[in-house]
Amino acid sequence: MPWSRKKAITDITFVTLSQYLTQFILILRGFIFAKFLGPELFGVYSAIFLFYTYGVYAQLGILDGLWRLVPYFLAQGDEAKGRNYLSTGFWALNFFGLTFVFLVFIIKLNFIVLLSALAVFFFLNFSFMLLKFQIQHKFKLLGVYQTLLSIADLIFSSILMFKLHVEGIYIGMNLALILTILLANKNLNLKFERHFDLFELKEILKIGFVNLLIGFGLRLLMTMDKFSVANFFDKASMGFYSVAYSIGMLPFFIPMTLNQVIGQRMIEEYGRTKEVKSLKIFLDESLIFLSFVLPFVSIFAIAFAEPFIILLLPKYLYSLKLVDKLAISFYFISLSAIPLTFLVTINERKWIIVSEFLLIGLLFIVNYVIAKSSLELVWITYAVLVAYFLYFISLIYLSYRKFYDILKIFNLALKLSLPVFPIFLVFSLKFINFGEWGNLVKFSLRIIIGLIWISFAIFYLKRKTVIISQMIQIIRERVGL
Repeated sequence: MPWSRKKAITDITFVTLSQYLTQFILILRGFIFAKFLGPELFGVYSAIFLFYTYGVYAQLGILDGLWRLVPYFLAQGDEAKGRNYLSTGFWALNFFGLTFVFLVFIIKLNFIVLLSALAVFFFLNFSFMLLKFQIQHKFKLLGVYQTLLSIADLIFSSILMFKLHVEGIYIGMNLALILTILLANKNLNLKFERHFDLFELKEILKIGFVNLLIGFGLRLLMTMDKFSVANFFDKASMGFYSVAYSIGMLPFFIPMTLNQVIGQRMIEEYGRTKEVKSLKIFLDESLIFLSFVLPFVSIFAIAFAEPFIILLLPKYLYSLKLVDKLAISFYFISLSAIPLTFLVTINERKWIIVSEFLLIGLLFIVNYVIAKSSLELVWITYAVLVAYFLYFISLIYLSYRKFYDILKIFNLALKLSLPVFPIFLVFSLKFINFGEWGNLVKFSLRIIIGLIWISFAIFYLKRKTVIISQMIQIIRERVGL
C-alpha cells in the first residue's frame, strides 16, 4: 500500500493520542485497584498479571512472524500469499491459545490464574485483529479499539472488583476482551480463506519464533525487576513497586506507537528495495524525535507523581522513592525500541538475543544479591537503570555499525544520552529543602523545566527534521487554518 511521510505522521499522531488516552485509563484503573485493594492484595493482582503477561507468549511467534512476513508479501504485490499466511496463522494461533488454557486447567492452578489464561486466549485473538488493522494501514481504527478495550476493561473490572476483589478483575478483563473483539470484527474487511498449510506455518514460526524470543527477552528484561520484587520481597513491596512502575514507564508508549507505524513502513520499504541504507532515515529521524520528546513525558510523570500519590494514594508514599529512577531507566529502554525494530527488519537478530539474555541473567543475580543483603527496594531501580542503559548502548552499536565506525557510534550514543539531563534535574529537586511550600515549589519548577524543554525540542526538531513542520501543517489543515 502506498504511503507518504505526511500520512505516517498523521497515523503516529493519532495512535500516540489514543495510546496515552489508553494509558490514562489504565492508570485510573490501577489507582482504583490500588486504592480499594490495598498494598497486599494489589501485590497479589500484580503478581498474577505477570503470569498473564508471560502467557501471551503461548502463541510461539505466530503474531511476530505474520507481522514480519505479510507486509513483506504485500509490498511485493503478492496479496494472495499474504491472505493464505494470515489464514494459516489464525488457525494456529487459536490452537496454541486453547492448548495454553487447557494446560493451565489440567495443572489445576487456582481459579484466578485460569481466568488470566482465558484472558490470554482472547487477547491473542484481539492482537490478531490489531495486526490486520495495521496491515491495512487502518491505524486510526487500531487506536480506537485499543482505547475501547481499556474503557470496557475499566468499567467491567472495577464493578466486579468491588464484589469479587482480584477474581472480579480478571472476570471483567475477559468480558471486556470478548466485547471488543465482537465490535472490532465488524470493521475488518481483509478476507482470507479457510486455509491451513503446514509449510506456511513452518515459515511463520521460522521467522516468528526468533522474533518472539527477542520480544520475550525484552519483556523479561523489562519485568525482571517486578519478578524479583514479587519473589524476593514482601507483597506490600510489590504494591509499592507496581505503582511506581506504572508511572515511570509512561515514556515507553511513544516508541510503542512509533513502532506500530514506522515498523510497518520499514518492512514494506525493505520488501521493495532490499536495501539496508533505505531504512536509515527511519532510524535517524525516529531517534532524534524520541530523544527530545521522551524527557518531556518523563518530567511531567515525575512532577505529577508526587501530588498524585500524596493526595490520592497516601499508603504508597514509598513509591515516590522509585518513580524518578524508573523514569530515567525508561528513557533508555524507550530509545532502544526503534533500533530493535530496524535490526529485526533486516534479520540481524542473533546478537540482540545474546545481549538481552546476558542482561537478564546479570539483572537477576544483582537483584538477588540486593534482596539477600537486605538492601532497600530502591536499589532494584538502580540495577534496572544500569541494565537498560547497557541494552541501549548494545542496540545502538548493532544498528549503526553498518553505517559508522566505532568512534562515530560512541559520539551518537553520547548525543542521544545527553537529553536525559533535564530528567536528572527535576529528579534532583527532591534533595533541596524549599521550606513550608516545598511541594508546591518543586511541582512548579518541574512544570517550568518541562515547558522550557519541550519548547526547545520543538524549535530544534523544526530546524533539524521535517517531523514538527509537517505535524504543524497537519494540525492547521485539521482546524482549517
